[in-house]
Amino acid sequence: LNYRDILKICGPQDGSNKATGGIPLSDGAGVVSAIGEGVAWLTPGDRVATAFMPNWHSGPMTPEVQAGALGGSVDGVLAEQVALPATGVVKIPGHLSYEEAATLPCAGVTAWYAQFIGGRLVPGDTVLLLGTGGVSIFALQFAKMAGARVIITSSNDEKLERAKLFGADHTINYKN
Repeated sequence: LNYRDILKICGPQDGSNKATGGIPLSDGAGVVSAIGEGVAWLTPGDRVATAFMPNWHSGPMTPEVQAGALGGSVDGVLAEQVALPATGVVKIPGHLSYEEAATLPCAGVTAWYAQFIGGRLVPGDTVLLLGTGGVSIFALQFAKMAGARVIITSSNDEKLERAKLFGADHTINYKN
């Protein structure tokens, strides 16, 4: 679960405990059971993962695009079947399991966008990652593949040791 999904289910962690209703979860993977008219690149039986914002095909991020994020104001994917536009899914490469593919839409794309679009990461850069959540662990792996030096923080030494296995150059326990 993404932190965003927990907020959707349990409500804000400010004591109000007001869940927002609707079907939660932004990330999912499954099998295409049917396709609509004019869809040529998908067939029933294809393994697919959801796109976090199924209506964002290109261009800048806008409030309208953000409003279409799955599991927010639009129903998410915690269901046996969901209907999505063909542009709202991507085929899963054969080497990824459903579980692995389902981690990519929110945390994976967020980390990629932050580093390579927003941050313009290049080999030799140094990246500081705050925490060892899903976005940070994806960012760690992407940054190492891009030839960057990575520093990552956590309050948990076990998580920092695991980050070293993913290639972290330096770890900082901010409680110690």
